[in-house]
Amino acid sequence: MVSKENIIKNLKDDGIGLSIQDLVNMNNTDRNTIKIVLAELIGEKKVIVRPRGNLKLHFWVGDKNE
Repeated sequence: MVSKENIIKNLKDDGIGLSIQDLVNMNNTDRNTIKIVLAELIGEKKVIVRPRGNLKLHFWVGDKNE
């Protein structure tokens, strides 16, 4: 199972936003696991979602030093 820390690291390292599929490919896990972690981070206001065409891009907005 992928850890929340891995997803946070992926989001922090990327500046252009990541889709759920990008995170699935980076972490070799299923979409549902990624969605659960992203929902937690969105609830904590550490990630924002911006729609771009058919994609929803996820951006890290939390503290870079967390």
